Amino acid sequence: MNKDGLTGKQLSLLVALQEGPMDTIQELAEHVKFSRTTVSEYLRKMSSKGRDPSTRLFRVVPQLDEVALGLNTIDCFIMSRHLENLERMEALCDEHPYTKYRARCYGAHSGLFAQFRVPRGTNAMITDLLKRAKSAGFVEAFSILPTDKQPPLFSTSRVANWNPDTFTWRFDWDRWFDQEADTIIPQKRGGEQFLDLLTKKDLHIICQLNHGARRKQKDMIGKLGKAGIEFTSQDFSRRLKRIEDRFISGYHVFVEPTAFDLYTNVILTATCDSDVIYRLQSRMTAHPIPFRSTLKTNENYLFWYLQLPPSHLSALLGRMHAISHAFVVTMLDYHTSQVYGPWAEAFDENSGSWRQDRNFMVTDVLKRID
Repeated sequence: MNKDGLTGKQLSLLVALQEGPMDTIQELAEHVKFSRTTVSEYLRKMSSKGRDPSTRLFRVVPQLDEVALGLNTIDCFIMSRHLENLERMEALCDEHPYTKYRARCYGAHSGLFAQFRVPRGTNAMITDLLKRAKSAGFVEAFSILPTDKQPPLFSTSRVANWNPDTFTWRFDWDRWFDQEADTIIPQKRGGEQFLDLLTKKDLHIICQLNHGARRKQKDMIGKLGKAGIEFTSQDFSRRLKRIEDRFISGYHVFVEPTAFDLYTNVILTATCDSDVIYRLQSRMTAHPIPFRSTLKTNENYLFWYLQLPPSHLSALLGRMHAISHAFVVTMLDYHTSQVYGPWAEAFDENSGSWRQDRNFMVTDVLKRID
């Protein structure tokens, strides 16, 4: 054992799981050379299904194909000095039908970092929402970032780089920045909407997958049944297959930050030469860093969200400062963050589209926090 209770065998299983997040127990057992019983028991313990819920180390979650869903993400900083107004804007995020993420932020931007996953073509609604919040005195300023022009690049926390004995991560930022990678940057998968295939019941299934995609189907069906959303096992399986074919681009293992010293959440925004940005994108494509991150670019603009061990921040900032013309650091408060899945009630089955009228996306939201 070690200081976080993770054994070497459990770590090797977690590494195998990251290589095949939806592999069967049999496939994982063959990969790590353990018995099926041992693999099943380790997974149960590490995913909170054992006797001690505090031992949860991971969950498997889907990567949604927002293009197929007819949605796109807007990133914004919302500046507010006063706690009362900050809490009001957090309530606005809770009430908004298309919020994706929020977290308090400090440093260059003090207030709230928020993401809205909105129907394509409705970005102006979020601008209007924040303008009206500012006019009402809830916000001092806001900034909508130019991050929706190019497909983002993602990386995940890869526990193969984790040393459970020293409670540290094996990774050299200088070596990573110095290596070359001549790689064509991949474009976003697909590019076609499939809203004609989407229903509210599908969105309820997606919500369940966000809570852990390796859970048994009967458990998810039971959870939905308690909320009054009924499925037969055949109907659930059929819908899940279609969802995976059309609306999910893959699965990944989300490791719990508290278990792996990943307490530092930071957003770096910078202006850089275009060739610098291209090399950074190429490195992230060919040799992704072993930490959870999202890299977005727009010509000379760069946005990079990272979840890091505290000891790795200094080396990263030093290298980024050296390659940037302008460089801004914003810290996020992990403990006040909130993640939201797509809300089923925002989808209109009659029209086969997401609701996007001004009352729904702006006026009614502001009324509920007034």
